[in-house]
Amino acid sequence: MTDLSKPLTAKELDRLDDFLLGRIYEDDDDQDKDEGIIDISSLDGFFTAIASAPEMTPPSVWLPVIWGDYEPEWTNEKEFTIIFTLMMRHMNSIIDQLEKSPDTYHPVFMGRDVGDEEYLIVDEWCDGYMTGVYLIYLPEHFNEKFKELIGPMIAFGTDNGWDALEQMEEDDVDIIRQSITPAARKIYAYWSEQRKQNNIQEIDKSQLTFQHKTPKVSRNDPCPCGSGKKYKKCCLH
Repeated sequence: MTDLSKPLTAKELDRLDDFLLGRIYEDDDDQDKDEGIIDISSLDGFFTAIASAPEMTPPSVWLPVIWGDYEPEWTNEKEFTIIFTLMMRHMNSIIDQLEKSPDTYHPVFMGRDVGDEEYLIVDEWCDGYMTGVYLIYLPEHFNEKFKELIGPMIAFGTDNGWDALEQMEEDDVDIIRQSITPAARKIYAYWSEQRKQNNIQEIDKSQLTFQHKTPKVSRNDPCPCGSGKKYKKCCLH
């Protein structure tokens, strides 16, 4: 039986990355089509947003967003199962890290070597994260706390954010870039706590609900007191 909590190996991440891009037809230049999620960095950001959201979201909701207008043409059910299992393992490993050891969580950013320096490319990850946010979050979720936490993702994952970054000094841009990982951890922790509080409130409400230990007596039934009168003419009255 497949362990759905087992993190993907580097080879499995590469396989999923190749699959996401490979499903796009090379000769299809239709600019109006939605390509969905086309690389592992975007998928990692997307799954992190899904995992960190105020409500749990089933695959039936988020899987079509990954495919966009390019749902794969599966050879057989086994092929689908392999790819879907890789996705579920990756999402579950994100949840496991953020829940049990958030300090070990690191997004799957892209990188670029320039001379002896390696630069992080966070755009695809943030774009994937914001795709997840647009899919799940409702207007009421955008409270002041959440808007403060999600700032780095907006900066690198939206057109308006990029317009603002272009007006900033590189050092300031780098500060925002470096704040993405801590922000992802804090967002997960924030909504996780909110979900727990909501569950407690639901439990409290259920405990306040009066539970009948005996069947409810109808108005026209004999009164349980034994008077022989109808309930509506006796104790109910």
